[in-house]
Amino acid sequence: MRRLVRNWNCRLLFNAKSGQEIVRHAGIHQEAKINAVPKEKKVVETDKNGYGAKHCMSLVEKYDYENYLCTLLLPRELRRAAFALRAFNVEVSRSVSGHQIEPQIAKMRLKFWHDSIDKCFEPDTQRSYVEDQPVLRELKHTVGSRKLNKVYLRRLVTARERPPTHAFESIRELEEYTEQTFSSLLLLLLEGAECVT
Repeated sequence: MRRLVRNWNCRLLFNAKSGQEIVRHAGIHQEAKINAVPKEKKVVETDKNGYGAKHCMSLVEKYDYENYLCTLLLPRELRRAAFALRAFNVEVSRSVSGHQIEPQIAKMRLKFWHDSIDKCFEPDTQRSYVEDQPVLRELKHTVGSRKLNKVYLRRLVTARERPPTHAFESIRELEEYTEQTFSSLLLLLLEGAECVT
């Protein structure tokens, strides 16, 4: 499967599998071989292009448009962290939502996100799959640059363990669910903002 990365001006595409750059000029495609570069350096280059941040923004824009507009109103230094947190929330909620998702598949997806939280808090010296997933890469950057509480991130995942088709039986259950999901996300955003002020 091809994985393409584009830079800010959308002219350079990078095929990670074959190691080729595809340069676009007025509709003409030209391919150029990249010199033998270690894989770690390629990951750094994609981060310099801002692919992870742009992916998080487009994910939030597509699936959580109201919060996308609200996040654009934040100061510039908070936006990257806010989009990473909101994109993580979108990915976790998408892993269990949908009518055709089997309960076992939803549990495996939630387990992936739960384990990924621990990987984001590990030191950079250990290589993991976090570098390959743009939302996790941005979340790791946010965790590294701000002091976020791991408990709130875990609450976002564990709250989604209840079946989405299961109705709330009382107002108390609904309040507990919203406290674990929405309140946790707001508290994470506040923690990220405290490091800037």
